[in-house]
Amino acid sequence: MSWNAVPGVSGYTLKIADTQDLSTYSHSIAIPADMIGTVIGGLEPGTTYWIGLRANAPVGDTHSNYVVAKVVTPDASTPGTVSDLQNWLNGMQMMNRDFSALMPEIGNTVLTPADRRRLLGSGVRRYGFIDKVSDSSVSFPQFWPSFADDGQERLKTLLREIEVLRNLMLFFESGTRTMQDLLLIKGDEAFRLAGTYYATVREAARRQVPDAAALFRLLNLFWRRRRGTSAEPTIPEVERDVRALLRGTKDGEVVVRNESNRVVKGEKIIIDETQGTPRGGTKIIETETD
Repeated sequence: MSWNAVPGVSGYTLKIADTQDLSTYSHSIAIPADMIGTVIGGLEPGTTYWIGLRANAPVGDTHSNYVVAKVVTPDASTPGTVSDLQNWLNGMQMMNRDFSALMPEIGNTVLTPADRRRLLGSGVRRYGFIDKVSDSSVSFPQFWPSFADDGQERLKTLLREIEVLRNLMLFFESGTRTMQDLLLIKGDEAFRLAGTYYATVREAARRQVPDAAALFRLLNLFWRRRRGTSAEPTIPEVERDVRALLRGTKDGEVVVRNESNRVVKGEKIIIDETQGTPRGGTKIIETETD
């Protein structure tokens, strides 16, 4: 669950109940004032719950009423792993909304490759420099210029934000690699399983079993689906064709022509003639406007 922060509260109370009036609640959870979300686990599958949330006022003031939401958990017939992953994804999406609300500048931040090169960033060496300046400015605050009278506190705040963001980045990079590997593993297993069905249909079509020929033609459209000869080759396709040319397993040529007066940046024309019919187009590797 996630909610909008309520200024000036002492905390929140969350109740999990079987009835809408929350009279028969099974859990009552105290949540600190600085939290705007929580994950509720341990719910029974295929069950209806009523979740109530209340903002707690400081001592002596009146508490707010409970805001109640109805929650129906997935049925037990749903595969456990799929259901758990979907619940986890839902939680991550709520966390992402909370993160965007916490740092609204993220939604308006779109850096180009040129922008990323110009920004100093917080690489390892630069981070060490920033950290050392922060420590030194505590002992020698007189060297802060007059226009940066709050520079010391601002630098400390930025350092804390950088540290958290770096840890988040490492966490998500590790998670992305794991998800990519799992996608490959699950995709390979699913493809091989689908392939056994396809092979059976193909054999049935060869033996002229009723309905098999039409089904085989349909599946074969996806099995042998290829990019049109007029489409631009993708980078992996070009790399694969270059390796085939080097091994001598294909005839033709791959031409990469620079259309800019720059050596590295600019527009590249990639023409791949290994498929019999030349395929080519403009690939924007990187452009800059002076």
